[in-house]
Amino acid sequence: MYGTSKGAALNKFLADLVTLAEAFTEQSTEESIVKNGEKILVSLYHGGLVEEGLGLRFRKFTRKIMESTTHVQVQTLPPTSRAAKYHSLRSYFQVQEWIEADPRLLPTE
Repeated sequence: MYGTSKGAALNKFLADLVTLAEAFTEQSTEESIVKNGEKILVSLYHGGLVEEGLGLRFRKFTRKIMESTTHVQVQTLPPTSRAAKYHSLRSYFQVQEWIEADPRLLPTE
């Protein structure tokens, strides 16, 4: 996430972290992984509870246009729904690789 430290990002959704992380540590369906990954990203970008990726991206884009005197830097916008989907799937795969390497690994470590 551009312009946000890992610590600040973690604090934004710490309360729901355990629940959301379960989808990445257990055998989950693709739909569950994508849905929970999108919830994490919406939370990181200060989206509403029912706001989806593209709506959030559009809202952030229009706000940046209204506030900026220069062009909008695309890397500061939330990812598209498709990019978020594949990022979530890659994250799930990576977590599964780590768990296979050390089954005692906790998702919060």
